[in-house]
Amino acid sequence: MKKLEQFKDDIYTCVRTRCGFCTQECPTYRDGLIESFASRGKMMQAKGLLEGEIKLSQELAESVFFCAMCGWCEAKCALHNVDIFKALRETLVEAGFTMPGNDLVAKNILEKGDPLGSGRQTKLEGEVTLYLGCSYRDRPTDTERIVKVLTKLGIKPRIVEETCCANALYNTGYAKEFEKAKENFMKVYGPYINDTIITVCPSCTLTLREYYKLPKVVHASELIRELLPNIQIKKANSKVTYHDPCHLGRGERMFDQPRDIIKTLGYELVEMRLNREFSQCCGGGGGLQATATDTVKETAKRRIREAMDTGADYITTICPTCESTLFRAALACSREEKEKGTGRKIKSKDIWQLLEEALEV
Repeated sequence: MKKLEQFKDDIYTCVRTRCGFCTQECPTYRDGLIESFASRGKMMQAKGLLEGEIKLSQELAESVFFCAMCGWCEAKCALHNVDIFKALRETLVEAGFTMPGNDLVAKNILEKGDPLGSGRQTKLEGEVTLYLGCSYRDRPTDTERIVKVLTKLGIKPRIVEETCCANALYNTGYAKEFEKAKENFMKVYGPYINDTIITVCPSCTLTLREYYKLPKVVHASELIRELLPNIQIKKANSKVTYHDPCHLGRGERMFDQPRDIIKTLGYELVEMRLNREFSQCCGGGGGLQATATDTVKETAKRRIREAMDTGADYITTICPTCESTLFRAALACSREEKEKGTGRKIKSKDIWQLLEEALEV
């Protein structure tokens, strides 16, 4: 239990305090209202392992991996919650207690270079390196939109051969596999790691900056906010609410950049009850998309209902994972509200779509 020992003080602080702030909006706890689904329950599990009261098992793995790793609990707490969950996961993986969905993702990343195993590549001659990440590599229409928007803003993106940053391996406890994937990334992307690298996926941004320590990683929203005021645009007149991606907001503290872009485009920005540091997760992180799809759907629908409460015409975000989960949830919730006769509805458009319309590209 060496990985957990370093967090012993935090674990015992939680167990003694038992304040319960972590349970209030935890996406997985809200799905079943079972103590082990929340941070406080996982701290009890960690204590049990440290004291030998419980053993590593598949049953424990199913509980520990039922977490979006979104960091909401850590935002409400003074402890290193997410690092402790990661240590729990690593301990279980090393002992051979894993989830089949996560095993497949790990296999695909190591063998194919992306979680889905498609091996799709996109290449483009240009001047500034654009790292698409796996999600956008598998979505050519979105990739084309991103390139058109950046080009309109005066950036000539260069897309080269890519391999997965392996954020999924890092978050699901596959420590050895993560190091192998990182080594592979450095080999494939080696000629560009000291250049300015534009990222478009929050998880990739977090990984390249914080775990790989690459020196010049810039999220696209930082550049767009700077360049957009100098470009003639078609102003919008709709009402929009913005969903903070966990890795961009809580992870990289980028709360204002996307909001400033939305306002510059002319939209009226209205905030959901849970926003910025305390934004609710879409449900798509932490490996849940590979292990608990029903939970992902219900979590995303809760977020959409919160967006509907604002009266916004659109919910927007700047993360490929959030966009896809919220898009499906918006369709489902709008259909349910129509059947109820409430008239409530909302559409999902990511910020790249808003930019495409405003720049008329």
